Amino acid sequence: MDRADRPPRQGPLWLSVISVALIVAAVIGALAATQRLTLGIFGAPALAAISSSLTIPTDTTAGLAEPQRAYFSPDGSRIAVIGAFTPCHQDAPGLARCGHGLAIFSASTGALIQVSPLEPLLGVSEPADGFSLARGSSGYTALTGLGWSPDSAWFALVYSVFDTPTPMTPDDMPDSGLLLINPQTGATRVIRGDSGYFAALGGAPAAHPIWRLVGPQPQTPGVAPAPGLIYAWGGNGLPFPTVPLKSAISELPANAGPRYPVGSPDGVAPFTIWQPGLVIGPGSAGVGGGRSAFVTTFASWSADDARLGEITAGVALPTPVRADGALSAPAGTPGPSVAEPATLVETPARDVALTHVQEAVGAYGRASVAWNPAGTMLASVNCFASGSGQLQVRDTASGALIGQSALHFAANDPGCRDTTNTNLHLTWAPDGSTLVTTDAAASTITLWRIHASAS
Repeated sequence: MDRADRPPRQGPLWLSVISVALIVAAVIGALAATQRLTLGIFGAPALAAISSSLTIPTDTTAGLAEPQRAYFSPDGSRIAVIGAFTPCHQDAPGLARCGHGLAIFSASTGALIQVSPLEPLLGVSEPADGFSLARGSSGYTALTGLGWSPDSAWFALVYSVFDTPTPMTPDDMPDSGLLLINPQTGATRVIRGDSGYFAALGGAPAAHPIWRLVGPQPQTPGVAPAPGLIYAWGGNGLPFPTVPLKSAISELPANAGPRYPVGSPDGVAPFTIWQPGLVIGPGSAGVGGGRSAFVTTFASWSADDARLGEITAGVALPTPVRADGALSAPAGTPGPSVAEPATLVETPARDVALTHVQEAVGAYGRASVAWNPAGTMLASVNCFASGSGQLQVRDTASGALIGQSALHFAANDPGCRDTTNTNLHLTWAPDGSTLVTTDAAASTITLWRIHASAS
């Protein structure tokens, strides 16, 4: 065989591998340089808005299972979480006969700072056969966090103590009220009153008690503010809409739109209704007219630390055309059993990012959403999306997806598909540098570090 008939010589295989690796590395470097791609601490690719994540198992670090939503202190230094002490065995339907604790974590490192048992602060002791009230009745407690005072000194929660795991009437509730804890000093204060527990069972969940921490009349029970987009605290000690919504509007007020911060309900007024909540597709929302819904319930403190309570608000949203034919959840999927205002007035979506979330939700289903305080980014989890769940962050000005990372739900973890919206919550740090996802089923909180410049 002469030279012309010989097959071409093949270079060594390792040279080809190195060449491909160099090309891939060059592409990754170029993308990272333009902030389109970064590597998280676990080595998984992520869009630039999410730089890293840290997952904290609350059951092994603090001995608390099923954590409620996380609460950042207004100074941004600490994260508070309420959970049930492990092991917690529930033998009968209804409330579990378990103790609860308040865990405080460092917002910068995720390290556990302290854990405070809650039942003993309410006069509930722990004998060998379980928890019981000092007065002799069994203790089953229901707790709802109201967050930190504006000076970051006190943490507040509403409590109800029952003598049965399935309370049906006020006679089953020997004690209820507001518990205030100063984690740094150990000081506590209890203000007894109606927790609103049975009002919610009776079908009026949008009316919440307002607690007054100074002066006479410590409580105004069952307050449901009028519909609005922007709220503040009035001279009468109650929250009110600065511009009431009396009928559908075609344009948002400037200070409730995409160019303004959403506002902090923790002592800085005014603040908008665009707080962490749910976007519900038109087929599941049940508001009529082919409209979607946004609903939210959030705690609010007055600027002088003198009053606090919860506000339930929401609006009906025009459904984007691209959402009508999309299905992220099966047709007929009902809406969640959560607090909703009596009236959902139709308004435009706050920003194009919210519109894109509506498109992803489609005709049925829902998404958990939370804006950063500046209103420049919207975090969301599409509750019925295929796979194991994705945390997404969008730029509110352009609607562009600027951050995304898998949540890796376990097989028995419903994410935000649970019907009561108690499993998965999103919470932003006051400065927008961190987003926390709280997963009750997994007994974890995950701190996602956010690059604001990515928006």
